[in-house]
Amino acid sequence: MKSKYRHLLRILFPVPFILGVIGYRMAGYSFNDAFYGSFCFYFVSVYSKAFNPIMEIARWTAPLVTVSWVIVSLRGVFAFLKTAMVSSRKNSIAIYCGDNTSEAELLSSKIPHSFVESTSPAADPALISRSLTQIVFFDEDLLSLEFYNRNLNLFSKGRTHIVLRELEPSFLRQGNASYFSLSKQTALDLWQKHPLISPSDPLKRRFKVAIIGDGNLAEQILDFGLLLNIFSEDQSIEYHTYGNWDLYSSLHGDLPLMNDDRIIHHDRSWQLSIADLVEMDRIIITEENNIRILNALLGVCRSSDIYYFSRSDENPAAFYESERVFDFGTEADLLTADNILYSHADSMAAALYLIGLDRNLVINSSLLESGTRSHEWKNLPGEDKREHQFRAYFYELYTDLLSSGIPLASDPFDIAPLEHIRWCRSRFLAFWRQGENGDYITRVHKDLVPFENLDENVADEELTQIIFMMHSFRKRTERLKETAIE
Repeated sequence: MKSKYRHLLRILFPVPFILGVIGYRMAGYSFNDAFYGSFCFYFVSVYSKAFNPIMEIARWTAPLVTVSWVIVSLRGVFAFLKTAMVSSRKNSIAIYCGDNTSEAELLSSKIPHSFVESTSPAADPALISRSLTQIVFFDEDLLSLEFYNRNLNLFSKGRTHIVLRELEPSFLRQGNASYFSLSKQTALDLWQKHPLISPSDPLKRRFKVAIIGDGNLAEQILDFGLLLNIFSEDQSIEYHTYGNWDLYSSLHGDLPLMNDDRIIHHDRSWQLSIADLVEMDRIIITEENNIRILNALLGVCRSSDIYYFSRSDENPAAFYESERVFDFGTEADLLTADNILYSHADSMAAALYLIGLDRNLVINSSLLESGTRSHEWKNLPGEDKREHQFRAYFYELYTDLLSSGIPLASDPFDIAPLEHIRWCRSRFLAFWRQGENGDYITRVHKDLVPFENLDENVADEELTQIIFMMHSFRKRTERLKETAIE
């Protein structure tokens, strides 16, 4: 907004001068006197009392432009002083963005001791803040990565968080940065904050879900649904997709789901599938600003919950009277310190990985919490981190459902088969396949079999991690309840 205002002032600034020259010339003054008189308008210095309508307009608008420039300049000075004071703190957080600062300012309003630096990816390193914590958030992912790579020396001593809009972070070079994906967090929030199973119908195990739309966000929603919505061995969830899913279908057309769940890609459009959509328990609209879809489905699908995606806080779903319309994916929900800086599930993912290296960490929790082995997690490839993160997300959702009174299995021996289904799906989505002599390069793994066919040692290792995760997330839930009571 500030940059647009400055741009408008640049356009308006010469207008009074031009009008003044014209007015003075109409009054019979020479070019030299006309230029000088028009210049005086900006400082409320009257050069002549001979005015005409054009000169009168110039006489009033010129001081207004001058005052506006003074106000903008003063605001810039105050902003600079404020930034200098905040950045001098050891716990300050610099948020780097481009000309569009609205999202960065929203994020800054939620994070104490943070400030926004509007700069370009090619900014002079000497002008970049020395804050130990950095958030890089440009309009395009490649601009964010370019800015980070150009200033690796400055960012090497602190913590850098890069906000991504579309790119998959697990495929990027990790370095000293951590990545926050907007589309990934959107999909995660959708299933965690709005789980399929609800206290109103806790015993239901058969669902039909429709995803209308395509692209990265729609595919993330399907992937997260497959990896999080595993509640029992006898469940049956159908995922119906409408849109251009040709690439996803060709990559995962024969995806083994290890239970009665199904993925059904429809060749026909949603408009020609109204009879099918009426039977859906949940309809997810991933096409932003498409009110036509929402209106059509709301009038026909009387028993379906409809979830409408929008980044803007002015989500039209909020104005509908129906209790079956929900919004998801807004910037206000996603751009928070907890999501970007302090992800609890991510810390649990690191703990899971370290437990896999040393089971003594389950007993000696102080060693785990001390972070003495955190460098091993930090140097782990992004794809491996992603697997442990999904495991943590699954346990987080599962324990939250248990805490809310949903009758799910609570014994680790009963949860282990469900976790194994999730692990197999995660590997299959990453293009692994089952085989005896496999490795990371060929993406072949001998444990991609039903849980009952696992080697005893492998099954025991999964039980160890389940016990730790259930205990950890229950402790977290108890702390949250205690905080709420206080």
